[in-house]
Amino acid sequence: MSELNVITKQQLGKIDFNFEEIKTKLDEKMKEYEGALFTDESMTVAKKEVASLRKLKKALNDRKIEVKKEYMKPYDDFELKTKELMSLIDKPIELINGQVSDYEARRKQEKRVKISEIYNELSEEIKDCLPLNKIYDTKWENAGTSLKAIREDIEKVAESTLQAIQTINGMNSESKQKALDIYKDTLSLSDAITYINKYEQQKAEILARELERKQIEERRRQEQEIERIRQEERKRIEEENRIREEVRKETEESLLSIKVEESSKQSNTEDNKEVATFRVCGTAEEIEQVHMYLNSIGVEFERDDIE
Repeated sequence: MSELNVITKQQLGKIDFNFEEIKTKLDEKMKEYEGALFTDESMTVAKKEVASLRKLKKALNDRKIEVKKEYMKPYDDFELKTKELMSLIDKPIELINGQVSDYEARRKQEKRVKISEIYNELSEEIKDCLPLNKIYDTKWENAGTSLKAIREDIEKVAESTLQAIQTINGMNSESKQKALDIYKDTLSLSDAITYINKYEQQKAEILARELERKQIEERRRQEQEIERIRQEERKRIEEENRIREEVRKETEESLLSIKVEESSKQSNTEDNKEVATFRVCGTAEEIEQVHMYLNSIGVEFERDDIE
């Protein structure tokens, strides 16, 4: 379509009126009101003056509107005609633009399909952590963005994602799956590593508390076992002492009986001593006690220890 130029002939508008004359008279008139003071008796005059001034103001404003209306008539006529011409232009614009829009929609859809094909070339491991909607850039749909540039952008992000996945898996943490979920949601390796570090720290604290608890329980168990052994040892010693005491008493009673019998024999034989043989069985301590006892009662004896 050949170029159309809008050619107008316009004269600068000018409106003349007796501005200076009116302004001079108003200045003189307004000076009459400077410092005016109205009393209760002259209030009627004051109201008339206000009404007169308002009437004068309205007359000026009405004239202004009337002049503006006349002054704007050429422009209003020009504006009306230009709008009519623009409406004629709008019809082909709408027709052509509709076709352009349909073409752009088809072109973008075809571009989206090709973008998806490039994305689907990635491994499943990467796609699982890198959804297309997370990295999609609407500038890829522009006609000026080549498929080569789009492929480079996707491969660059995919390489970064692969390194992130390897880093997370390399930390050998029980929380790595949750960390991978965080990376998938935010695409932030820093966030994923922070989560793992926090998890491992909490885990270490829990294990330390559990180890301390077990150590305390083990010390308590050992102390209880030591106390049990001590009690059993005390009972064993008490039982041995009780048995020794019983043997000692039995020995004393036996020796006392022997002494009584010996005394009776000596009395009957008019102090003639007799010889009797006894075998005493007991511990070294018990035999020593018998030895001491026989000495204490004046019994003559011979000791023939048999080892």
